[in-house]
Amino acid sequence: MGKIMATKLENTTPLNQHFGRVIYLVGGAGSGRDTLINEIRNTSAMQNDFFIAKRYITKLTQEIKNRDNYVEVSKSEFANRVTLNAFALHWRANDTDYGIAADIELWLAVGSHVIINGSKENLTAAQQRYPNLIPVWLDVEAEILKERLQARGKDLESAITAKIASNKKLQAQRPDDAIVIDNNGNISDTLSAFEDMLSMQLQVRFNPTITENISQYAQAV
Repeated sequence: MGKIMATKLENTTPLNQHFGRVIYLVGGAGSGRDTLINEIRNTSAMQNDFFIAKRYITKLTQEIKNRDNYVEVSKSEFANRVTLNAFALHWRANDTDYGIAADIELWLAVGSHVIINGSKENLTAAQQRYPNLIPVWLDVEAEILKERLQARGKDLESAITAKIASNKKLQAQRPDDAIVIDNNGNISDTLSAFEDMLSMQLQVRFNPTITENISQYAQAV
């Protein structure tokens, strides 16, 4: 069952007059980040108040190729976007480049909170750019992760073992201020825990008109 293991974070002054905050989601392979994000996008009341940032990536796997929050670009296009400062954040992992488009600045400026499917390697840079960022660690026990990966039937046993070891290493590197959400149960429980965490951290009141405000702001600029 999903549950939160955290104390409330202290508020800090938003960077560059941002009124929204970045929720930076971290988790190992198989931890369920994409599944959680899809639940937020498709079923959660949060979708009107939270913008899910797209991930630009130079190498899509078959597993994520059709997911809405990924955009595949060539290595040359990615490099060009970096040169043009088109990314708010970007990093490299496993011979693949990842980027978060700079348009999240617009959403933050009008009060929408932005959910980023992030990376532990990029967390420090993200916190430097967004000092009031909320780091969220999605946690899955090794045995449950193994069962899920085996049931999925897409990985060799050697790959499953490597992913479990990587996940264990990632959890050991978790910073003290991270909010930990248990994803050992049903995704609906994890989503409820995630929503409860955001309500506590942001005192958020889901506002169905904020998307209209963002659209009007975007047209104005």
